[in-house]
Amino acid sequence: FPTPAPSDVPGEWMVQPEWFDLLAHSPHTAHNWYALLHLGVMRREHFDYVGAVAAWQASIALQPSAWAWRNLARMALERDDHTQALDSYAQAWQVQPHILEVAQEYIELLCRTNQFAQALAMYDTLPTDVQQNGRLLILRCRIAIALGDLDTAERLLQREYAVIREGETELSDLWFDLWYQRTAPNTPLSDTQKATVRQLHPPPAH
Repeated sequence: FPTPAPSDVPGEWMVQPEWFDLLAHSPHTAHNWYALLHLGVMRREHFDYVGAVAAWQASIALQPSAWAWRNLARMALERDDHTQALDSYAQAWQVQPHILEVAQEYIELLCRTNQFAQALAMYDTLPTDVQQNGRLLILRCRIAIALGDLDTAERLLQREYAVIREGETELSDLWFDLWYQRTAPNTPLSDTQKATVRQLHPPPAH
């Protein structure tokens, strides 16, 4: 099995039984961080969650990588352990900062746990080209609304986003959250009041 640099993006993930058996029984797997990374994914896809975590931890012991730490974070989220997930994302970020996908997932979790100031601080450390990613700009808008920076939020909502999936309501949700805050800053609105705001301030076509 190859041993690429941890900074390289991992290749495709093969989880079919024939590949799983080859990797699991290879005597070289235990000494190869990258093989253990893949073995963990295979175990996870075969519902061996304990084995997956053990493989990623063994991978990290040989060679810390953002990928293994990120996978441990996702497993923690499946257990609703936000504290452990945040710690694992922090480790992933420390090992290899500026990976777009890790940044997005880490900032999403910070927002989900209402740590908006920390989310903004992390966003500000990103390279400019990464900051301009559509998903991260949408998260930046969410942060701005939560922190009361409504002008920034409205400016971000003037953009056109090509990352929105069919049926997704994130942009209109942000638009209405913006106007809820403009109508009554830091004051919860009743359902009736929210309905009035939505009627008065429908999202623009773009």
